[in-house]
Amino acid sequence: SSAIAVKIVTRVTDGFAIEEAFAKTFDELSQINGFAGAIGIDSNGNVFQQDSHPTMVYGWIDSKEMETFS
Repeated sequence: SSAIAVKIVTRVTDGFAIEEAFAKTFDELSQINGFAGAIGIDSNGNVFQQDSHPTMVYGWIDSKEMETFS
């Protein structure tokens, strides 16, 4: 297990912007040829997503909008 979610949360808690936390975590994952996907929401409500698999599809929805990623 690469503990992707734990690493992202720890980095954001330590002061990383959510985009930086994802980038560093997925960079580490690529070094072991791992596949994962994650969706994060920061304290300002910004949604950020990243994945390392070419066929991963996911999305999010709130009361005003919906977005699908592929």
